Amino acid sequence: SDVSTRLAAAGVGYLRVASITARTAAPARTAVAELARAGATRLVVDVRRTSGGSYEGGLTLARLFVPNGTLATREPR
Repeated sequence: SDVSTRLAAAGVGYLRVASITARTAAPARTAVAELARAGATRLVVDVRRTSGGSYEGGLTLARLFVPNGTLATREPR
């Protein structure tokens, strides 16, 4: 899976995203809910060393955490 989780410390959930695709947001949403049920009230989202991926997938993933407002803009090269 592109998403893995664990409780890093008391109340701290850790969400690792290995790659970002159009399908990453759904398992990430499920994982965050599972961490909350396990007692996480804070969350670390680790996208370091992510193998890259889809711009749109990244925006969909980011919307889980930032529901409103501008997340990014694209400019032509």
